[in-house]
Amino acid sequence: KYIFISAISFTASLIFINIFTVITSNELFSAKLTIIFIFFMNLLMFLKFYDLKMKKFFFILLFSLTSFFFRIFEYSLFVLMFKFLENLNIAWIVSLVISFLLKFFVFDKLVGVKF
Repeated sequence: KYIFISAISFTASLIFINIFTVITSNELFSAKLTIIFIFFMNLLMFLKFYDLKMKKFFFILLFSLTSFFFRIFEYSLFVLMFKFLENLNIAWIVSLVISFLLKFFVFDKLVGVKF
């Protein structure tokens, strides 16, 4: 389930960062909008697809706190990669892949999500 949610999230984020960039003409602002949109999308998908063994409030709180950390990390990494690579999509993909790998281990340890 996690891989499925991640694949949807990854694809949607690539689509939305490009759409937001066309609309705003600002890659960094588009990255912020995309991160916010993907946060809510992921939260809803996790709540729908997982039979949580903890209370939803606790899960939402835990998910929000860890997501906040990872979203700041993803954005900071994206800014660094974008300055270095000067390619929106490659910088975004690299940022998401690195973040995904870290989340893979963190979510397993925090909420016992098995992949």
